[in-house]
Amino acid sequence: MTTPHPTPGPVRIGAQTSTVSSGSDRVRGPNAAQVALLRRLREVSDGLHRMQETGRLGGEFGHFPTELWHDYLDEMHDRADALTALGRAGGIPAQWLGYARGHSTAQVPGRWPETGAPPRAELIGAVAEQAREFGQIAAVHAAYQLHTTGEFDRAQEAFAEKLGQHWDRIATVAALLRPVGTEREQIWPAAEDPVWIEAFADPVRDTDPGDLAQRWHTHLSAPDADVAAHATLADYGDLTWDPDRELVPPPQSLITQVSAALRAQHTVGGGATIDANIGAALPEMAREFTPEIPTSDPHRGVVPALDTGPQP
Repeated sequence: MTTPHPTPGPVRIGAQTSTVSSGSDRVRGPNAAQVALLRRLREVSDGLHRMQETGRLGGEFGHFPTELWHDYLDEMHDRADALTALGRAGGIPAQWLGYARGHSTAQVPGRWPETGAPPRAELIGAVAEQAREFGQIAAVHAAYQLHTTGEFDRAQEAFAEKLGQHWDRIATVAALLRPVGTEREQIWPAAEDPVWIEAFADPVRDTDPGDLAQRWHTHLSAPDADVAAHATLADYGDLTWDPDRELVPPPQSLITQVSAALRAQHTVGGGATIDANIGAALPEMAREFTPEIPTSDPHRGVVPALDTGPQP
């Protein structure tokens, strides 16, 4: 029985094929996170190919029953697809992803190209959109918690876990792209920027509690294929590079900031709101305030004589 030869490691390949562009001192090649993804994609794909080849030749793979074997093949195929999609989101060129998967083993791809993946601005814009969505979901959770009483139940724990998975994926993709300077500002402005936090707090500040609860449960139950696939890769240990945890604040930190903004609005505007409500409840009555004009009094200012009784 023959098995496919494993694809050469991306670390060695990246070191051999990195080049320097004319007029620039920046080495073109996969960064450490991209190398880690390519290596893991190669390992998963090689294992999948070996199992497929064994099954094609009628052999058995260890002590796996047939049903479990096919289930395991499907899982490995899904992992390879998820890593490939993550690599595309992280700016890895298509030919390198295909090579790591063993789709083209004729030769190692040449220099790390500028093309072959979506333009960098498009990739940064996609992460920025995911970050804004993350902020909006966190704001709904913060507002919902302000209106909810009772214990922290399982549904809220599940919501917090899903929000954490969303944040993890943003941090993982950011580590692959390594945004710098204005790119980071485009994805998430400075954490202390109150305008940015208000942009998330404003849409949920005056939301009807019933509508807010509906939105909260929709976010909890709505499937997100990218986030779910990322969580599966994390469970399998396929995300072997360090995420960029400095780009976007973690969920609880963001929830705390949004909650503070919501509470501050209620505190500052509370007195004015009460006054407005009282004024609206009072009947509209025309009131004329005429200054009091004193009238002349002949006795005004005259002190009565003291009665001393009969004179002697």
